[in-house]
Amino acid sequence: WKKHTQFVIDAPLTVIRSEDGIIWAAGAHRGVAATSYFDGEQWTLDVHQELDEFISHLSARQLSNGDILFGSGDDEIENAPGGVILYRKEKGAYRHRHLEPNLFPPRTVGFSEFLNGDVWTGGPQLRQINPSYKEDASVVDSFIESVWIDDLEVDDFDNGWVAQWDNGLFKYDGKQWSQISSPDQIASNQVAHIIKDPLRKGGIWAATDRGISR
Repeated sequence: WKKHTQFVIDAPLTVIRSEDGIIWAAGAHRGVAATSYFDGEQWTLDVHQELDEFISHLSARQLSNGDILFGSGDDEIENAPGGVILYRKEKGAYRHRHLEPNLFPPRTVGFSEFLNGDVWTGGPQLRQINPSYKEDASVVDSFIESVWIDDLEVDDFDNGWVAQWDNGLFKYDGKQWSQISSPDQIASNQVAHIIKDPLRKGGIWAATDRGISR
């Protein structure tokens, strides 16, 4: 093992690898939202005051067009607008910019991408974002009165999946919604996290307070 400290954020909450092999750490540095990325030789540290105190552990994702998104994790954002930081590789180097509300919600919980490029994000409501980032995020009607969206995913067949604590899972096939609930279909309706199965096409794993369901 090798410990990395120089130009690395002091409070990493999540780590991802982008398609070009870059390692990204996101969370906070000295009490402010921040990212660090490693190109195999050195780290680069960026502080993002626009996102307030930290980046959510669920809100780090690379999209199919290469864009990398990081969302604010603060429940109560008081000192900054919140929203999302977008990294894009231009002429071999990463540049970042802030996508503020209402392009994305102030606190952004998770990202999922459909084949047409549309992006869903959770949190207080289920929102849909146009990949041009030129239109305000729209609330998905079925969840307009939602209390909280804990996580979301898109499977290999372009079905959207939404995890909502107390209500289980919801699946969208492009036309209509269906609900997956306990005790017959999943271990519990308290679903905190979902991921796409990397080995079984179309498979989804759900983490609940009573175990894992697939």
